[in-house]
Amino acid sequence: MNRPRTAPATVAIALVLLSGCGVNAVPQAELENGVGDKVTELVGTAPDAIECPGDLDAVVGTTMRCTFTDGEDELGVTVRVTQVDIGDVSYDVAVDVS
Repeated sequence: MNRPRTAPATVAIALVLLSGCGVNAVPQAELENGVGDKVTELVGTAPDAIECPGDLDAVVGTTMRCTFTDGEDELGVTVRVTQVDIGDVSYDVAVDVS
């Protein structure tokens, strides 16, 4: 990847889950899609793959390490829940600087 990596990038995103009651976790597939969208926004190209180890607990302060792959490069991504409001879970996405 020929992208400048001068500082960690953090973007807050909100995932709206259509649920009549509270949400306990962001499902892994939805999390990977949301993280992939934000990584694309941050680095300018879509990653080949995003992998998270499971569902993200919908608890403020919860963090999870995911990875994204772009060609031969693999970078870490930290996801941190910032807000939970009934069916909405907001989280920051920070891509590691290499």
